[in-house]
Order: sequence, then structure tokens, then C-alpha cells
Amino acid sequence: MEEMRRKRQGQKEREEHIEIKSRRPRVDQEISEIPSGQSAQQHQTHMDSICVGQKMETPQEVVLTTLEDLGAEDFEKFKWYLQQKGTLKKFPAIRKSKLENVNRLNTVDMMFQTYSINTINVTRIVLVKIDQNALVENLSNIVYEPAEEDLDVFDLKKYSASEEALLRLLPVVKASNKALLSDCNLSERSCEALSSVLISQSSSLRELDLSNNNLHDSGGKLISVGVKSPHCTLETLSLSGCLISEEGCSSLVSALSSNPSHLRELDLSYNHPGDSGVKLLSAGLKDPLWRLDTLRFL
Repeated sequence: MEEMRRKRQGQKEREEHIEIKSRRPRVDQEISEIPSGQSAQQHQTHMDSICVGQKMETPQEVVLTTLEDLGAEDFEKFKWYLQQKGTLKKFPAIRKSKLENVNRLNTVDMMFQTYSINTINVTRIVLVKIDQNALVENLSNIVYEPAEEDLDVFDLKKYSASEEALLRLLPVVKASNKALLSDCNLSERSCEALSSVLISQSSSLRELDLSNNNLHDSGGKLISVGVKSPHCTLETLSLSGCLISEEGCSSLVSALSSNPSHLRELDLSYNHPGDSGVKLLSAGLKDPLWRLDTLRFL
């Protein structure tokens, strides 16, 4: 036991620069701008102070705690999936000989040696395979600082296809170039939060896929508020199959007329624009200020 504690402490010290941050109490605090005259470090210190009393854990501690919640049989299944080629999508399998007869702590060590910061993503993938959805949801409560290469595409389904997970992970969405949020049971509440991301001057988001969510006109109007902002630099927006009618289409046309210089592709297919919505969209296409290359509304 003493050896295990020393090993765990050593691993913690080696990776202490990677930090797991507990969920912020409020979404608007998560996506707030750094105040004028305040450095990024000072702002982060302030944000962390909001979470006084909430434990800050390393990724190793989070994964180890998760594996400790597995029964013996499920833990063996977990290790088995780590050995299977193709199970982990783009991540490599771990050789059977390296996982045979190893305990949870050593398994965590081996995973971090193999996957580094992506270990949390790998853990989620395997937990889904062994039907441990409650533990997957627990991991969705964690917001971590992703590696730079992870910021290109954010896929909510890798975490949890739910509105609660999206709201917790808004800082990651804001830092990503592309957000895949289709078929994630999102509502007007998500649109309000995403609109705040779109109007942020520090947002990196260029592509947003919200298709096949029941957003209705109320959600479409909130997204339009974000698109209308002069700070919005979104280039691709998919609202296919979102139950948007001519009222929502009118809001989007108005937004594009106010900020026409960025959006290149808009997908409104499988909605209900009505005759007036189709006329408005068709007229917009003739507007020389609109930069749209692709518009789908049938």
C-alpha cells in the first residue's frame, strides 16, 4: 500500500501542470470576458476563488476514482476494451501483457503513459461500451483544459448528448473552431447560452451544427441575436430539422442583413419556412452584401 501511495503521489507531481477544474457555479461567469486592466492569470485566480471549497483534482485522480467505482467484473471488462483495436476510435489499443493482472492504479498509470491528457476521453468511450452511463455523466461534470489539438472540433456526444453537459462545457465550445451539437436534446435554453458565445469577442467558433434539435422559433431567434452581433464570425450554421417556421426564418434574415460579411453556409432544410420565409430567404440571396455561398431551406 505504501508503494502504491508513493507511486500515485509521484504521478501527481509529474502531471501537476494539468489541472481539472470543477464546474463553475454559473454559465455567465464561465464565459465572461476578462475585465479591462486585469491579466488572464488574475482573472483565472478570481474565477477559481468562486469555487472555494470545491476540490481541484488531477486527471489521474479523476480516472482512478472512476475505476474504483467499478466492480471487479466491470473493471476486467474495462481493461479488455482497452486492449481491443478499433474500440477507441483514433486511439491505440494497449497490449494485453501490459494490463494483465494489474490493479486500478497501475491501469491508470498505463493509460496516461499511452493517452496522456486524452485519457479522460478514452475512459468515457470505454465506460459507454460497458454500459456505465452514470459514470460517464459524472465525467461530463468535469471541465478540463483540453490539449491544443482538441480545440479544432468539439463533439458533445463524446461527453453526453444533453443540455446539462453542453452548459457545463461552454468554455470548451467557445475555444473550439467547430461545434457538433446535432441530436443532443437541446432547447431554447441552450440557444441562449450559445448566443452569448457567438457575441463574445474572444470566441473561436466558426462552425455550429445544431441540426435535429427541437429549438423552435424561440431558439432560432436567440441564435439570430448571436449571428446579428458584429463580433460574430460564424461561417457555417446548420439548423436543419429544428422546427423553425417563417417567424424564425425572418429573424435569421434580419440578422444576416445586419451582419452579412461572415456567414458562408446556412442550412435550414427540413423546417417550415412557409411562403413568406422562402421569399425572404430568396430575396436575401440576391443581396450583394450577403456572403452566403450555400443556402438550404427545402
